[in-house]
Amino acid sequence: MLLGQQSSRLAELRRDGALDGFAHMALQRIVDELAAQQGRAQRIKGFPLPRQFSTVNATFARIFCALLPFGLLEEFEALGDGMVWATIPFSALVAWVYLTADRIGDWSENPFEGLPTDVPISTIARSIERELKQSLGETTLPPPLDLPPPLDLPLTGPLCDKRFVARCS
Repeated sequence: MLLGQQSSRLAELRRDGALDGFAHMALQRIVDELAAQQGRAQRIKGFPLPRQFSTVNATFARIFCALLPFGLLEEFEALGDGMVWATIPFSALVAWVYLTADRIGDWSENPFEGLPTDVPISTIARSIERELKQSLGETTLPPPLDLPPPLDLPLTGPLCDKRFVARCS
């Protein structure tokens, strides 16, 4: 809608003689390219990420974490008496790292859905709007939007929000 208004305004300026033919063509080309980029961005945002990518990664991470202690037993046993028990906390630490990385991948899978862990697109857009209005010399600016506060997200247990309902028990 906004790009259509800009095209109409460019045609108006051309009719009124404020723009010559070359300037009108150059500006219209920019508006057309912006429309094409907007369409590409909407297609990327709307493209469904196949769920099997996430499922396969999570399955492999869990299998790795389950088999890790068995692979480390001999190595910790070679360190000396009683060191074989160090396999348990070491395996737990490594498993936590891998499972947390998998969880972060799930959280960042769709960064434009408006959830607390997503890209603050409204804040970024407002900042760009304010800068453009300042560069045009406007004195009435919309108020800046603050970044959302950082979240204290759980690193263990299922994350039960609308994206992960199927994974929550």
